[in-house]
Amino acid sequence: MKKSLILFFTLLLFVASFMNSCRKEEPRNMGSGNVIQDSPSHCFNHIMDEDETGFDCGGSCPACNTFDAPCTTTNNVFVANATTLNLTTTCFLNSNNEYVIKGVLGANYVEITFPNSVVWSGIFDIATGTAFFNEVGVNYYTNGWNHYGIGSGSVYVNTIGNQVNVELCNITVSGTEGFGNVSYTLTGKLSCN
Repeated sequence: MKKSLILFFTLLLFVASFMNSCRKEEPRNMGSGNVIQDSPSHCFNHIMDEDETGFDCGGSCPACNTFDAPCTTTNNVFVANATTLNLTTTCFLNSNNEYVIKGVLGANYVEITFPNSVVWSGIFDIATGTAFFNEVGVNYYTNGWNHYGIGSGSVYVNTIGNQVNVELCNITVSGTEGFGNVSYTLTGKLSCN
């Protein structure tokens, strides 16, 4: 009887092991349409580390999403109304610890300001005043005057590694020049490391 029980449990253990080894691995669906495979724990720590190419994406993590603007742009080139600007781009943290990407050509510049010190990929609204969590500030300085975004359009941001790409399509900025109000339509892309 004892041998029969040992043989029965051994056979049961063998069958269970065999069945488990034939099980098809199914990805876990998190309900939002995002499928999470068995990714390393560093893929969920909100830090760009290990071999990631973006925040918790790329490398051994799931691929990074990209957010492409619905217009054609060229790195560090902006069109303001009919004027093409080939810009030299820098990125820095301002005195408010906000991340700023600035493209300069002589006395003219385009400046994109994010409300935090870290920039992540996504589509952001234009701030009409102070930029908040899901908004960015857009400023076009020309003819000695500032022209700020007036809340129309979106900013498309892709952060891959240390590279930040910001694209705008037909964003309206407006400001006072002399005695009148002047608006400009901006389309372009700023890239920096």
